[in-house]
Amino acid sequence: MDAAQIIARYDLQPLPGEGGYFRRFYTHPRQLTGSASRLASAIFFLITKDSFSAMHRLPSDELFHFYEGNPTQMLQLDPTGGGQIFRLCPDHERAVVVPGGVWQGMRLADDAPDDAFAFFGVSVHPEFRDEEFELGERAALCAAYPAWRSEIECLTR
Repeated sequence: MDAAQIIARYDLQPLPGEGGYFRRFYTHPRQLTGSASRLASAIFFLITKDSFSAMHRLPSDELFHFYEGNPTQMLQLDPTGGGQIFRLCPDHERAVVVPGGVWQGMRLADDAPDDAFAFFGVSVHPEFRDEEFELGERAALCAAYPAWRSEIECLTR
């Protein structure tokens, strides 16, 4: 399948702010004790050359599971100033954890063709909540993580 077929088959919608296409397909029925949050949620998520996942962070852990498509690069920037790039594809990592509080963004690998895409399942523990989503600001991230400037510039709008 190509990106358009996956978008149609899974009824994916554009993801405002972050980028890419998504559909939430699961929310755990039970709430965390003493909280409005559910235990977990999960989405289908797709990126293309034109729709990367912009730098953002959540307080919850995210688990990415590569389903199909082309290789991607995920940048993770931790609160202590360190960073790491993960390559998700069949020949490398097929699953990656993003700990809560870590900045992360993802795009297709530089050598990907123009019609490339990557399709994932993403689960968030506890569940994703809009009010907890923080979109990264280019100047602030470049100032805090100068060694990662070129990657940050590719992963911010």
